[in-house]
Amino acid sequence: MPILAAQISQTGLVDVVPNVAYISTNDTVAQVTTAGYLNTLVQAGYQFTEAMMALVSTKTTPTATPTAVSWFDVSFSGGNWSLVASSSTTTLSNANIFVGNASNVAADVPLSGDATMANTGALTIINNAITSAKINAAAVTLAKLAPGITPSHICVFGGTQANGGGSATVAITVTGALATDLPVVQIAASTNAVSIQKVTATSNTVTVIMSGDPGAATSLTYQVFRAAT
Repeated sequence: MPILAAQISQTGLVDVVPNVAYISTNDTVAQVTTAGYLNTLVQAGYQFTEAMMALVSTKTTPTATPTAVSWFDVSFSGGNWSLVASSSTTTLSNANIFVGNASNVAADVPLSGDATMANTGALTIINNAITSAKINAAAVTLAKLAPGITPSHICVFGGTQANGGGSATVAITVTGALATDLPVVQIAASTNAVSIQKVTATSNTVTVIMSGDPGAATSLTYQVFRAAT
């Protein structure tokens, strides 16, 4: 257990506690708190008392660099000088966080509302927390849908076209339509009993060819589908 450096400093009046020990080590926190950790320093002439606190620069894991700095109390028990968790260190309840309250004081509170947090730092969104109001509409794209429900085509245009008859062919202006689109047209109303024979899309136009002149008061409904991207 290599202790790299140690120093004992007086922080109050001479011969009056508290004293502080500063220790730098390559050990982990678990190793620092083993019984008798300070015995080698005592044998080297360092004088400890149980009124002391120790500020220790140590490691969080065996392979980490010494960056974790923690306060410990000096303890003597069973002939061993040891470091134990400081009783004066601010405590924080298991899995809680510090949040400034209305009095501008850090308060020990659990994470609540739409999420919970474990003492490992893992944040979990609670069930049914994601509502429509909390979703950015622009972020909801077809790419985010599961393959089983992603549509092959989507309806990009739709409407109703009135026609006075006189021809079996009706051209419906659909601004934005493309030749690659798939148009669907139905006869909503007509004077003559006719049927739709062919529907094609070209740039900005859907052309409907019927079996004959539909007559006056003709009404066609249309939908234009486009391959989903």
